[in-house]
Amino acid sequence: MALVLRVGLALALAIIFVSLAAYVSRYPSITPGQLVSNNPIVGYLTPSGLLQGLLTLHTEAFMTLGVIVLAATPVVRVFSGMWYFRKVGDRPLTWLALTVLILLLVGFFVIGPLVR
Repeated sequence: MALVLRVGLALALAIIFVSLAAYVSRYPSITPGQLVSNNPIVGYLTPSGLLQGLLTLHTEAFMTLGVIVLAATPVVRVFSGMWYFRKVGDRPLTWLALTVLILLLVGFFVIGPLVR
């Protein structure tokens, strides 16, 4: 389960840093303040926008993908823990992991869009 966190974090950081370096090399005169105020990933927050951006190799879409991988890593870790506990027959920890998984998903898909 710790491997899931390490691999997910390494993959997310690699995607984010490579795409950020490509973005900065594409727009060398942009300041960090301009980058934050422009919010270049906002156009890629929908599944269709992200897919179109990835297919057309927009660096902003890859930054968005890195953030999504980073956010999905704990969810995958909790799911793998739940699967493991179910496999070894530990029912209380299975239910606990399932509860945490449901809370994470509600936070991402219900509460998150309401806050945005």
